[in-house]
Amino acid sequence: MESELKNLNQQLHYTGQYLANKSVYAQFRKSKNKQKFRQEHSAELTFYEKAVTSLKEKNGTQPLPTMKQLREQKEKLLTQKDTLQKQYDYYRDYQKERKRKILLRCP
Repeated sequence: MESELKNLNQQLHYTGQYLANKSVYAQFRKSKNKQKFRQEHSAELTFYEKAVTSLKEKNGTQPLPTMKQLREQKEKLLTQKDTLQKQYDYYRDYQKERKRKILLRCP
């Protein structure tokens, strides 16, 4: 579950970078002097290209999930994690209490 959350957080990060720099990349593609534009906007273009590469590695040929879908998946996983943590805490406390009662019975 932790690895799924880590993966989702990375996808959210790179999807955010992709969306934030998509318009700069579109301007770059339309520009007549691409070399000058790249020099002026190298950081944004680098972020965009890194995001595209990372998202393609994660999703392959499937369409990119939307930010809303990613956030919903993350919320679902966090809810499951919280439920499992509560169950774990309950059984851990239960075991501690049983051990304590057993120790109290022994002379």
